[in-house]
Order: sequence, then C-alpha cells, then structure tokens
Amino acid sequence: MSGKPGRAIIAFHLKAGCVMSEQEKKRQEALVRQRYYRERQRAEGFKQSTIWIHGEAETQGRLAAREGKPLLPMQSHDPVSWAVGWVAEKLRTPQ
Repeated sequence: MSGKPGRAIIAFHLKAGCVMSEQEKKRQEALVRQRYYRERQRAEGFKQSTIWIHGEAETQGRLAAREGKPLLPMQSHDPVSWAVGWVAEKLRTPQ
C-alpha cells in the first residue's frame, strides 16, 4: 500500500475496474482521514458522543460569562447547555 491512506482505496477501485470521479476520490480520502482521526482519538482515551444543546440556555450561559458570573448552571432550564455556552464564551474572550 502507498503512503497516503486514501490512495490505497483509490488504487483498489482502479484495479477492480471502477472509475471514480474527482469528487468521489476526494470523498474517499476524507473518509479515510476521518477514520484514522477517530482511531487516534480513541487511542488517546477519547470517546465520541452526541448531545443536544438547548439554544436559549446556551445563550444564557454565554451572557453570564460575559457578565463575569461564576459557572453555576444548575439554576437554568438545561444545565449542560448553559455550561457549554459559559465555557465557549470564556474560551472566546480574553481574560
């Protein structure tokens, strides 16, 4: 196999008689890069999960961070969304 991960998939398709457009080649290469990225992250101890963010609670958390209020999300409608907004705002603005 060659040095770049996506090249192996493309080479396989060409040997099998498949013709890939440039867009298909780019998509395959992106899929391979994403797979390797996920594997590296898992090896580092990360896991991937999805959460739903409540927009209004996130905005309230951002506003609280701008006003210098402490991280106290438990008083909001959705504490996780509020905390996400608070942390995102703190990371965005210099202290």
